[in-house]
Amino acid sequence: MKGPFGRKLAELKKGVRKASFYLSRDPDLIYRIWPLIVPEDEGPPRIPLDVEDAKAPMFDFTKRFEVLGASLGRGTHRLAAVASVKWGRQSYTEKSHVEGRSRPVMVKIE
Repeated sequence: MKGPFGRKLAELKKGVRKASFYLSRDPDLIYRIWPLIVPEDEGPPRIPLDVEDAKAPMFDFTKRFEVLGASLGRGTHRLAAVASVKWGRQSYTEKSHVEGRSRPVMVKIE
């Protein structure tokens, strides 16, 4: 995260989410091609039962950054976060990336 004039405010945190698609023969699943999700904590891979259960571990997450007030200095500051996602070319999708930005937060340091 960089502040005004390119000052570094916090270390970047990289998160990796992994999933693979496979052809399922399970009659309980709603589609024949289905994801197998590998958790970040290196636990056993799991097969979600529905679409929402598949989306949550891949796209819903929270990262925490701590910034010392002394590194910003006195005054009012606007802070925002940027998140980016990229993936490689597969038989069902092209190589691409997406980037999003949070709403700015005003911080006042006295």
